[in-house]
Amino acid sequence: RFCDDPESSGILVHVPHEDRHFMYVIGIHRGKAMYEVKRSEHAARKICDTGFLLESPTDCVPCIDDFTPFIYMSDHSDILTLNTETMTFMEPLQFECALMLYKIVSVINGELTAVARIDHEDYLVSAHLPEGYQFTTAGYQEIIAKEACNQDTEDFESEFMNNFEIEEMLGEGGFGCVFRAKHAVDKCSYAVKRIPLKGSDDEVAKVLKEAITMALLSNGLERIVDFKHCWLEKPPPCWQASKDVEIMNNLGYPRKSSYRPESVFMYIQMEVQLDTIYFEINVLQLCRLQVI
Repeated sequence: RFCDDPESSGILVHVPHEDRHFMYVIGIHRGKAMYEVKRSEHAARKICDTGFLLESPTDCVPCIDDFTPFIYMSDHSDILTLNTETMTFMEPLQFECALMLYKIVSVINGELTAVARIDHEDYLVSAHLPEGYQFTTAGYQEIIAKEACNQDTEDFESEFMNNFEIEEMLGEGGFGCVFRAKHAVDKCSYAVKRIPLKGSDDEVAKVLKEAITMALLSNGLERIVDFKHCWLEKPPPCWQASKDVEIMNNLGYPRKSSYRPESVFMYIQMEVQLDTIYFEINVLQLCRLQVI
């Protein structure tokens, strides 16, 4: 499943006849269809304005994020990084501690997580990517913010920005991010969880259900985050990206939040309880990546 609505999100790809044999779609990156075909060596090339072809001797499961031009994949021993702007593969990487690499699970904030075999056991391993294999600088965020859209955003009013003073970033990951923020009226600090949504009715309903469940469970039960309030915000496409650059620079926080330009954002206001499960991150094995 690559898109929710083929009529609005579908990609028309004109594939030359000589390239149609034995190739199939494995993903979509920055509005372009990514095809794969079996070849003896790893290579990539553009086949049309809306598609490119990955040549690989093994089946690849790409780790894709529209925020970055890099696509990450594994050939069971090495981590392969494709720069889609140049259609070239960078020098392969390896986990120093891993004998077999099964699948790249995610790349978040420059940290790559994968399933690997170590000493005849399977583990979740994690390591920071070397410089040049990722984009996390404030300068790149500013480029994304400027290019996200051309809409006028001056009239948008954010309830979060108007009613809270952001004090620090508590956590960030695939779920979104969590801020510690002081409320303008009661002067108390809260954990405010921001979750980017695609905007579909099903996804909004799913996160609303999470917020309602949290509210029902929070009354008097130990180790359950005390729910306070939740709301939705739908800023113009480039407003949030531009505001995040300002927020991260003010906090001195080098990491980035990755989300679609057209995202709707769910905010959940909770009591700050850092020892709860909502802020625990468990990684079974930590390794280092080396260029080979």
